[in-house]
Amino acid sequence: MLLLQIRSKRKKRKASQQLVSQIKTQSKARTEETGSFLQEFYDLSDMELAIAVAAIDKQERRFFQKLVDTLSRSEASQITSFDATVAELIDTYKSLKPKQVDATNKVGSDYNAEDLNSLRAENATLAEELKITRETMASVISEFGSMFGGGKDNKLESSDMANKVAISGTPPEGDNTEVPPSKANISETGIV
Repeated sequence: MLLLQIRSKRKKRKASQQLVSQIKTQSKARTEETGSFLQEFYDLSDMELAIAVAAIDKQERRFFQKLVDTLSRSEASQITSFDATVAELIDTYKSLKPKQVDATNKVGSDYNAEDLNSLRAENATLAEELKITRETMASVISEFGSMFGGGKDNKLESSDMANKVAISGTPPEGDNTEVPPSKANISETGIV
């Protein structure tokens, strides 16, 4: 029984020493990673960065020291206070102030600019199609008027027809066709 306890203590001591050795060898790399992370996401000045990295490194070392002490001594009382050490480590991270996030606004404004340019191009295309449609309708009405109007007195100029097409906004009674927008409605949209 005593032999098992001695072996168990040796294993714990060896594991603790390995952990300490690992922490020491990885300390510099972890500090550099922390520094680069803080610089990238928190945009700290050199002085603020050095202070923050030092505070985080100190709390991480305290955390690992508490872990090693708890493992090596196997004291139950230290296990119960372990959460306080973790809380102190987390508080160090919580005390950091992130930089103002402009990236989302920039991405959003780029996205809005793309949408706006797309909508402007579509608006120009629709305005051109509307102009062609009006001219076509004016020609058709003019031709219809000349065919069935009873002579030259009933002919209208194509510009007059275009105005009549643009102004007419209500269909005759009983007609279920779509109502074309009035000139006032079109000018309000900025298409014309």
